[in-house]
Amino acid sequence: MSVKRAQGFTLIEVMVAVVVLSLVATASLKLVIMAQNGLAEAREREKLLDESLRVQMDIRLGKIRSSGKSGDVEWKIEDKEKEFFGEDFGRLQFGQSEDNTSNQVRFDIVKWKEVEVTTDNERKIMLYLPHHLETMLASEDAASGDEEQQNGRQTNKRN
Repeated sequence: MSVKRAQGFTLIEVMVAVVVLSLVATASLKLVIMAQNGLAEAREREKLLDESLRVQMDIRLGKIRSSGKSGDVEWKIEDKEKEFFGEDFGRLQFGQSEDNTSNQVRFDIVKWKEVEVTTDNERKIMLYLPHHLETMLASEDAASGDEEQQNGRQTNKRN
């Protein structure tokens, strides 16, 4: 008489399958958690960049002139300056000019605004803005005001 062997998996085969399945599940769970952390990090960076852009535009438009805080964003503004390449750098003698003065290349003091933008969760970004922006914006405003006055005078002359 022949003994028929039962069809099916042995206990060891089932245990190996469970271990492999649990390893795959653990790895996929870890990947999901890493993706969520990466997404949260990207959102925080994007928020910091958006807020720093807003602060930069407000400074350029003259709405912000000093350090301050708005919501969970804080900014500190410092005026900085440095002599560019030192006192004697750039003095080149090419001979005497017509008015008997020597031709010189001169480098002035460079000025800028250093703006540090910080969020509540201690993320920071440093902005470097040219110092001459305020004078450029003021001169543009004055020029546009002169144009408006001239246009108003021309309209009054026609009436």
